Amino acid sequence: DIEPALIPQVWEDAVAACLAKEPLQRPQSAAEIAQRLQLAPVHTRHTRTGRGPPSKRPTRKALLVGSIAAVSILALAGLYFGAPKRQAKLVPQAVAIPEKSIAVLPFENRSEERANAYFAEGIQDEILTRLSKIADLK
Repeated sequence: DIEPALIPQVWEDAVAACLAKEPLQRPQSAAEIAQRLQLAPVHTRHTRTGRGPPSKRPTRKALLVGSIAAVSILALAGLYFGAPKRQAKLVPQAVAIPEKSIAVLPFENRSEERANAYFAEGIQDEILTRLSKIADLK
């Protein structure tokens, strides 16, 4: 809180003019406000005389509560950011395929002639037969 004795009268008048109810009584530009404020001394220091109200200092209880709250927040932040992140459940891996293996998928007859369907089946059978003769393949 600022004591009214410390505020120059020119400033009070300028603020009151800016807050006037009637718009025509308010300053119409920033230049008008600057003109009003130029009347105020620029570097005046006001000294307090006499004994004023005591400054508000936080009590021990308030300091203790604030300290506990700050430590609690820091501890929770440390737990949150310092804890290892939850890992996703591991998905069982697919069965390992032996090193030397090959799969032959059936061929699809994509020709317009249905009479050639036997050709697609024959190609697959021929490939399977030839691959079965290779001992290292399963």
